Amino acid sequence: MTVGLILVVSGTLSAALVGLLAGLAFQWTPTTGIGVLLGLALVAVIADAVQVRTGHLTPLSIGRQVPVEWGRLFDPRVVAALYGARLGVGPLTMLSTWLWWAATLGAAFVGVAESVIVAVTFGLVRSLVTVFASQRAERAGHAPWFGRLRRNTTRAWLSLDGAAVGLLLVVLLVATACTSNTSIEAGPDGVADETTTSAGPAPTATSEGDDGVPEDDTTPTSPTTQILTESSLSETSAPLVTSPDDVEPRAPAGADALAALLIDDLDGFEAVTASGADRPLSISEASALQPDPTEELPLLETRGYQGGWTRAFRNDDNDVIVATVYDFISALEADFYLEDGTITLIGDGGTIYEVEAMPGARGFRQDVAGADGPLVVYGITFTEGNKWFLVTVVGDPSTATPARLLPAAVAQHDAARAASASD
Repeated sequence: MTVGLILVVSGTLSAALVGLLAGLAFQWTPTTGIGVLLGLALVAVIADAVQVRTGHLTPLSIGRQVPVEWGRLFDPRVVAALYGARLGVGPLTMLSTWLWWAATLGAAFVGVAESVIVAVTFGLVRSLVTVFASQRAERAGHAPWFGRLRRNTTRAWLSLDGAAVGLLLVVLLVATACTSNTSIEAGPDGVADETTTSAGPAPTATSEGDDGVPEDDTTPTSPTTQILTESSLSETSAPLVTSPDDVEPRAPAGADALAALLIDDLDGFEAVTASGADRPLSISEASALQPDPTEELPLLETRGYQGGWTRAFRNDDNDVIVATVYDFISALEADFYLEDGTITLIGDGGTIYEVEAMPGARGFRQDVAGADGPLVVYGITFTEGNKWFLVTVVGDPSTATPARLLPAAVAQHDAARAASASD
């Protein structure tokens, strides 16, 4: 292995280690968007401009190259490995631009993989530039060639470091853009352009199988935007405990009573009569509706799940509306289940929204891949007493809209309140 190749490999590996450690160290930070990255880059460019004009604000680094003594003490291959290792860690040699710090911090904020990619790009480019410059210097004479190089690169953003860091900043921005999913964020009254998808506490989208029975579709894409945050839940949620009745255990309602709670007539839709479209849900069947039944089953057991029922409707546009009810042991546990799902959504970076026509309800959006193309799911979930309700609409994005879902959800909400008032 040649000395130059050893230097490049060593520099790339040490840079990768820096990127890995930086990415792991900043895992606690919230999701970082392109705006933050551009802000860091702008601050770095301003700092570089001040440095060039005033000589102050020198980038943080040790400000010197590797010790000359290494060349006399070690074999050239050892020197190349040591030199490359220091080159990969920018501040361990001479940095002429603050952009290294901006790119390294920005990548660490985005994620571990992005941090490693950016660091490797820097280490590889910087090592290759060093090898190339050394070869040119060997032919032209070290002192004259490096003197010309220094005179021609007095501005930080035109230096060798600046060129390498500029490239890795581009890589970082592209990586960030590629990991963002572009979709729409929608509330119950309309749709606005935004960058988001959502997943959450609701059963996944359904499509009719060969036997006419609604089947689970694919799990949703990862969300990237949120409307409610975990810290804001206390401001938007109704109190979990309002009376002793909320924590008093209640006997199971029974399958017939749960079926009677669900809407059975929906304007513009026909009830799906296939087997399984209108059925009771055991705890195992309820957990199977979720993307990860192994996590859902113990949650339902903890909350005191006592039974459920689901019912499906379909219209001429092939949109499917599904109404579902779960019976929990107390009103408090039903409220907790609603909040569990909300927090899970937010923790996954999902988007949820308040439904103005239904105080205390949560709305969400979900994008899924259907057999014939993309599908959209809008859902509204709420509680009434010790019952948890979910109403979803599944279909083509052009027809399955929040406006189509809202009347069904309001009808279910009114039916649930009427039944609760009569108890």
